[in-house]
Amino acid sequence: MRQWRAGDPWTVDPEWAQNPLNTANGGFLSDATQFFTNVTAKALTKKKYRYIAARWGYSPSIMGWELFNEVQFTDAGQGGKWSMIGAWHDEMAQFIRSQDPYHHLITTSSDVAQPIWNQCDYFQHHDYPSDYISALHDPPGIPSGAFIRPIFGGEAGSDLTPFYGISAPLWAGVMSAQTASCQPWYWDRIEAESAYPLLRSYRDWVSMAGLAEQDNLIKSAPHVTCPQNTALVFAPGGSYATAVQDTFTVGDVAPDGIGTLPSFLQGNYHRAMTPNGYIFNVNYPASGGTFSAQVLTIASSGGGLRITVDNTTTNQINFPASATDQNTNYTLSVSVAAGAHVIRLWNPGLDWVVLGNLTFSPYVSMLGAYQIGSSNFAAAWLWHRTNVYGATAGAGVTGSFPLSGLETGAYAAQWYDCVAGAWLSNFTFSVATTNPVTIAVPPVTRSLAFFAGKAAQANISYNSLNLTLGSNSLPVASQIVISNRGELPLSYSLSITGLNVIAYSGSDSRQSGGPDFTWKDISAIGRDLSTNFTSLGGKAAGDEGIAGPIDLGFNFPFFNGTNSGGSYSQVYVSPNGFVSFSPFTGDTSTNRPLPNLSVPGNLIACFWKDLDLGTTGKVYCATDPINGEFTVQWHNVRYKSSATTALFQLTLKTTGEILMR
Repeated sequence: MRQWRAGDPWTVDPEWAQNPLNTANGGFLSDATQFFTNVTAKALTKKKYRYIAARWGYSPSIMGWELFNEVQFTDAGQGGKWSMIGAWHDEMAQFIRSQDPYHHLITTSSDVAQPIWNQCDYFQHHDYPSDYISALHDPPGIPSGAFIRPIFGGEAGSDLTPFYGISAPLWAGVMSAQTASCQPWYWDRIEAESAYPLLRSYRDWVSMAGLAEQDNLIKSAPHVTCPQNTALVFAPGGSYATAVQDTFTVGDVAPDGIGTLPSFLQGNYHRAMTPNGYIFNVNYPASGGTFSAQVLTIASSGGGLRITVDNTTTNQINFPASATDQNTNYTLSVSVAAGAHVIRLWNPGLDWVVLGNLTFSPYVSMLGAYQIGSSNFAAAWLWHRTNVYGATAGAGVTGSFPLSGLETGAYAAQWYDCVAGAWLSNFTFSVATTNPVTIAVPPVTRSLAFFAGKAAQANISYNSLNLTLGSNSLPVASQIVISNRGELPLSYSLSITGLNVIAYSGSDSRQSGGPDFTWKDISAIGRDLSTNFTSLGGKAAGDEGIAGPIDLGFNFPFFNGTNSGGSYSQVYVSPNGFVSFSPFTGDTSTNRPLPNLSVPGNLIACFWKDLDLGTTGKVYCATDPINGEFTVQWHNVRYKSSATTALFQLTLKTTGEILMR
């Protein structure tokens, strides 16, 4: 279908000339809009959807079916034929439901205000603003009068800074108080930059905070007090549209409404779309400062930009007409005295200009903050305005912020490093009145996350576990019920001792009922043990060595105590692909059958070979407290006297399970 980009001079994916349905190519549609009404076109579309559901519908990895991608950019959408598009959506959604036995969710993508969502299970918006932190915190919401459904960003861009540009949009999105954070679109960047740990960091925090269990969260922006001030920078997040709001009060962060404010500031041709320009009520600190507005694109008909402060024009530029739309990076600035003022942006020209960053400097503290919460739960994301995207980061900044909205009581809280994916501290505090509680902020290098709630309270109930069975008794099941009387998630593990000798059994991912193969690369987040090996047998430490003891982070049950001493909290690692719960000595290069008195005791042989780290091989380890796992990863280690390398993992779980990948 031919698709148009908002703004009449531009097109997006204009492929109608090559489309096989076009009569010019031997097809049967003389106009792209007929796709939504032609009987044959709809029948072919249903055949395609039927194949897609039959081919991939079995997979639990499929979250939902998207009926159409950005349908607002089709000729029919640009022509305002939304009743026709809506009828097509209703028909296609009902058809897919009749074909999909697994009942996946159904959605589409477009402006959320359009009448095409009646048969959809959730709304999604796509977000590609120039300012991701402001816009993704303030995305489009469910239209007035529409049925309440989940809503979140189905596509979102990212800052172009390698690696670090992916993190901040995720966290700003989760602070929007919508159903989920935004979904990053640039998967190829995530892959190329090995940025999956940033996604895992976000997932781990959401899981530990119990965010999915929270209802009716309200978003806010607390003021962070810190010793450094800097500029407040944000940009309009909307595209070519009529402004529904044009006046904003500027505080510590971008004001609500900026995320959907059209970036197209109109001139005389379409004055009714932004009739008053854009107005900002500001309050500059004692030193005063500057305000600047960035222009990214100028319409071919020409445009302009005027800045007034308290109804007095202080700076203006006029852009002449040209043969085509012009990309630019022009910045118009004015001085602003201390105190309260009204700043207005106005386009005195004929046609639109596209606005980029709006900069108020100096205006705010170095640390920005977004908060979501209810009467018994609060979460916040704090970012260093200078370092958050930087390829290199300066020193961290400390501070404090007022935490408000919580009912009286005792609370447990934790700080988390969003980039490193590491828990920094946990503490408790009490709320005694309706006054805010002051929370001290540890050093913020790029960004930190915080959550607080009523502490988890374990409650255990069970029948008698002391049963005497006859020699020919059938197996007896005894139920243990673990419940949580608190608000935050309850982490727990079970360790069973005193049973008869454990009989281990094994299975692999190719067998029915075997474990799923899920590789979890820890090379970016794990502890590098490569320089921790001590030489054994007179050989190089990376060839024959031992590293340890290394803390597991939990007690691991190995057999039951009769055979090997019960549970262990530490482990020793060999470069030759095995671990042991006991220290060992000598040359371990030869793989031997088990049991064998000549091999290290309490040994788990993951991939026991004569291996050598050499100069490029690595051994990493990491504890995952959320999933109750400890993993050792032998990374690109060489077979001895060979150029062939091996990559494998051993994972120990609090349940006693042993996974080898």
